[in-house]
Amino acid sequence: MGRKKTVTGECVYCGEIKSLEKEDVIPRCLFLKPRPNDLVKVPVCRDCNLGKSKNDDYLRDILVTDADTFNNTIAQAIFHEKTLSSVRQNSSLLARDAMSKGKSEAMYTPNGIYLGEGIGVPINGERIKNIFTQITRGLYFKSRQKRIPDEYVFEVSRVHPLTFNEVWKGLQQIGYNGPYKIGEGVFTCVYLYAAEDEFITKWWLWFYESICISVATDSTKQIILASSLSKINK
Repeated sequence: MGRKKTVTGECVYCGEIKSLEKEDVIPRCLFLKPRPNDLVKVPVCRDCNLGKSKNDDYLRDILVTDADTFNNTIAQAIFHEKTLSSVRQNSSLLARDAMSKGKSEAMYTPNGIYLGEGIGVPINGERIKNIFTQITRGLYFKSRQKRIPDEYVFEVSRVHPLTFNEVWKGLQQIGYNGPYKIGEGVFTCVYLYAAEDEFITKWWLWFYESICISVATDSTKQIILASSLSKINK
């Protein structure tokens, strides 16, 4: 057999010129077998690929143990098939954090209805931001064949489904890109980009039809300008 051809180019994640390999933007561990044939793959360097792979199980465990995915059949199947196995092998970082740092907390609906007691586990916010930043970079490259430049910042937040319903009404009026779906009921996203700057974007990433993550990208120059104008107007 011949040697695998090596491709050199710009890594979609870090932007460095290196030898590249294909990487799954949406982690394979979020899907049940047989996995979809249309998994999104982008060219990244070996270091970024290995780094993201270490985060895949962490993201999976956060998603499938979330209260909002409790009634999702796919998420619960993933939980019983993969997460519990990781817990038994002591390889789940989230489970280790739950054992050492978890605290009993009262749970409420957005309307303030008491649901009972649950275990609150501290989440590594910076790690989560990096995960969704890379996912967004990968999705953007796959969609537009361009890399979001390094001078653009990423803002990541969680959106309640009821809040998204209001956003959705506006999106249907102004238009949007998508929805793009991967796997039945596993991942869906829609996004917008600014006409004056295609790298200024807004994304809504849905996992297991239950958890919505909002990601916004903006130029640091625009942020500095907006901050300066705000100070002048005060």
